Amino acid sequence: MDRGKLAVLVVLVVGIVIGLAVRPALFGDSEMTAVTPTSTSDAPEAAQSVRWKMASAYAGTTPIIGPEMKEMLERIRTSSDGSLDIRFFEPGALVPPLEIFDAVASGGVDAG
Repeated sequence: MDRGKLAVLVVLVVGIVIGLAVRPALFGDSEMTAVTPTSTSDAPEAAQSVRWKMASAYAGTTPIIGPEMKEMLERIRTSSDGSLDIRFFEPGALVPPLEIFDAVASGGVDAG
């Protein structure tokens, strides 16, 4: 992976981590909701997974950003053994691109 692609990936991951860390401070713990598994604790571990919808402002075919984003989501899925599945949605599929931030903040979209 060349330095440019690696830099974009690092910036994206850092942004997601900062966004998740700052969110409780901005909105207070009372508005936060816990993510619960999709099945009971008696079910096999593979069945307990979290599924997120991720709205994107950039098409999956956008050079560097699109393919790298899809690859990163696949790596997350693989490294979590399928327990975290983030589904990529093209711009406008869930919300208009300029409304992604507000949609994530309100909980209408899981990631963006």
